[in-house]
Amino acid sequence: MEMKNIKRLLALCLAVVMIVASSMAVMAADNKSPGGGDVDPDPVIVSRSSTVNGWNGKTTVKYTGKNAVQYQIQYRASGRSGWVTKTTTSTSYPLTLKHNGLYDIRVRAIGKNGKKSAWSTMHYRYVRAVKPTYSTATTKTIRVKTPKTSGVTGYAIYYSTSKNMSNAKKILVKKNYTNKPISVVKGKTYYIKVVPYAVKNGKTYWGASSAVTAVKAK
Repeated sequence: MEMKNIKRLLALCLAVVMIVASSMAVMAADNKSPGGGDVDPDPVIVSRSSTVNGWNGKTTVKYTGKNAVQYQIQYRASGRSGWVTKTTTSTSYPLTLKHNGLYDIRVRAIGKNGKKSAWSTMHYRYVRAVKPTYSTATTKTIRVKTPKTSGVTGYAIYYSTSKNMSNAKKILVKKNYTNKPISVVKGKTYYIKVVPYAVKNGKTYWGASSAVTAVKAK
């Protein structure tokens, strides 16, 4: 091959290399912000997921993310292997949970690049329906009863002479059932509600309250 042709070939190769390098530089610049940071940084959950207790199993999960365009919420009955997954663009999500005990809840963020953050710290929500019965067979006494229920650590009994439960007194029963007599004033009407709770890893999780019931003492 003549020297002239070799020089032309080398020049062509050099031009191709320069074009490729230039294209790569443009692509890299497209993924940088004016300040030099990535436009699509990894998403993270900034604050832990939290739950706002609602009655009848209605729970709103709230969280705060960064660099996220979507969020995934997972929940399951505590100790189960399978998760239920929900995806949303909102920073809160309502769940309707069954009345069957303690739930595990966690959240993660998803960036517009498709990357997913680590799951948030596990949170728990306790959901347990409670239907107490009230007996006034004994004078000046109202007896509060519930059946034995698995998963319940105990109950809090609240009672007041005010319909809005102001200045309510509280009795804590540390059993999975109640059969508790309350000393009351004869002839007065008392408003009573019962709230179950569960303890996990040393922390107490409260369930949904029963309806406030008016009971007249004998």
